[in-house]
Amino acid sequence: KIGGADVVFAVAEYFSSRGVQVPNVADLNGLAYHLTVSGRYIGSLVVSSEVNTENASLCAELAGCGLSRCILFTEDSNVVSQRIAEDLNFKEVYGELNAEKKLQLISDLSDGNKNRILYVYADSSELHSAAQVDMRVGAKSRYADVVVNPDNIANIPFSLQVCKRMREVSTVNAVFAFVVKTALIFLSIVGFCNIWFAIFIDMAAAIATLLTTIRVTQ
Repeated sequence: KIGGADVVFAVAEYFSSRGVQVPNVADLNGLAYHLTVSGRYIGSLVVSSEVNTENASLCAELAGCGLSRCILFTEDSNVVSQRIAEDLNFKEVYGELNAEKKLQLISDLSDGNKNRILYVYADSSELHSAAQVDMRVGAKSRYADVVVNPDNIANIPFSLQVCKRMREVSTVNAVFAFVVKTALIFLSIVGFCNIWFAIFIDMAAAIATLLTTIRVTQ
């Protein structure tokens, strides 16, 4: 209330949910907010933003990391969503979505957890989606698995590559350590290995596995 008058400033979906009709400005270049004062329509304000050129190659880099599909969810109009998708090289895009619709689409895309999904979002959703990993850009959230600084969005593909490399190296280390310990146990049983030799080889294997972790950054 301002001076006793009811003032409402919201998107068209808010007014539609309450049975109030507002002019359709979906074709404008941005997200439209409408203003009413005491039930009288005053006008609209369109908020637009330019695409960050540093993230223009983000979709292609994610595809290079093994992601089969990159889908863009936006709250903007369908016209603006298509323009943003073209600028960011997204092949699939869904526009005019609120947080609830986004979560429902992710649930549908997961197909009963058959598809592994990484959900990167920047809205204020306080619910965990059906995706395997929820990555929030901006403020911390107790439901997000990963939090990313807005200035570091371009590093997401590199982080995925590091994670894949880390899994490969850790698998090799685990197999190597298992083989060494198995061999030591066998040699000890048949009497070809004393305790000091076993300790020495075990320590050498442990140091070797630690040193091989350096390969994660290579």
